[in-house]
Amino acid sequence: MKITITTLLAVWLLTACGGSDKETKQAKQKEKSNSIAEVTGNLPVILVSDSSFTLNDKPAVTIYAGPSETEFCDITIIRGSIAQGASQSTSQKSNKDLSVSCEIGGLSYIESSNHPTRASVVFSSVDGQAQNAKVLFTAQLFNLKTKKLLTIDSSIKIENEHFKNLTL
Repeated sequence: MKITITTLLAVWLLTACGGSDKETKQAKQKEKSNSIAEVTGNLPVILVSDSSFTLNDKPAVTIYAGPSETEFCDITIIRGSIAQGASQSTSQKSNKDLSVSCEIGGLSYIESSNHPTRASVVFSSVDGQAQNAKVLFTAQLFNLKTKKLLTIDSSIKIENEHFKNLTL
């Protein structure tokens, strides 16, 4: 078998620069853990807007949900999109009828047309009689300063006065 310098160089580059599969996986996991923050579970409602404003020239409402007034996500959606089973989603700001951002850990996370961002809002239940709604909220948002992603997989229960504001 004939071994050339090119073959030896290729083998050296693959082993010396690429590392083992285990090292490569560990490096990727470390990079992922440094680049993604997560919010999961139930997000309590802080406020549902009761003022008249529009998004994409249509009446809209904003839901503020999170553990505190300094750690929260805001979801602005067209009022006409609120019904049991209704959903809105966006990828890289593709849907002008949905706007999402979060303030977590002192950082602002936003939708971006230049980064792998997405958001989805599903009204899994809307009960006018009981005055409550359940929203399933998932998103991946981007922080421009740190270049990190925030991943959200949460549910939001809206009831009483907040429900009234949701369905004005």
